[in-house]
Amino acid sequence: MESLSEQKMEIKRLSTPSEQLPDQEKIVSWIVELTGQPEASVQSRLREEFDSPGTNVARAFRETGLEPYVWNDGLARFYEQTDAFLYELVIWNRNKLKRLMRRWVAKHLANSEKRTLDLTEQSHIHLHAYDAVVCLDVLEHVPDPPAFVEVIASYLRPGGRLIVHAPFYMIHPSNPTHLKANRRYSGSLSLYKKYNLKLVDGEPGWNPIVLRKVGDASLARLGFTPKLLGLRLTGWYLALGRFSTLPFWWVDFYRRKRNQWFNE
Repeated sequence: MESLSEQKMEIKRLSTPSEQLPDQEKIVSWIVELTGQPEASVQSRLREEFDSPGTNVARAFRETGLEPYVWNDGLARFYEQTDAFLYELVIWNRNKLKRLMRRWVAKHLANSEKRTLDLTEQSHIHLHAYDAVVCLDVLEHVPDPPAFVEVIASYLRPGGRLIVHAPFYMIHPSNPTHLKANRRYSGSLSLYKKYNLKLVDGEPGWNPIVLRKVGDASLARLGFTPKLLGLRLTGWYLALGRFSTLPFWWVDFYRRKRNQWFNE
């Protein structure tokens, strides 16, 4: 296991802009190696993704003939077989919104100085062993968010924290793999409260929010602050996404304006 000082150095590295996917030549070479696609094609698809976020996934999804926003076995196979997410995730993770989110998460974790689980970790997991779990842009894709949150909560020790970003409201042609059935959780804290996860911190727009695992008796003792009030008010706005996507169509335009190309 890494020492605390090593973990803090890794957190600092992740929060440094110079380390956030800046090298176009390296990124292209990785995708070429993974997919076997010609370099010119990879360059072109990255530029398409920059100009119109979600282009690669939306195009590949249309070719499957699957119904968008609905979970089925075909969607599971799509996740397994497509290379489109490579392009989407490179550009999304260079987006200013995502870079600010990662920087905020890194600072939060550095201040807590505790052991963290990223959901991509493949090591053996001991229940109740982790002080923090980071779950960004995952829950809107899964067929059963409550069951997924229950598993996450089982990884946390009492007092541990879940850091989560889940734009359930983003049912948009650029995101055909976001599940429409999950819109019911937009702006919902009850999704987490059921598993004794209490809102304690976060950023505007829930980008992200932080929830602490507490015992039933301690739920009422966590206090209330103006920041938490602001986050709850944001939750009421996000709750509009349960009924309509119209209040959030500006988000795709705003995200596009915050994209960053490699030489910028």
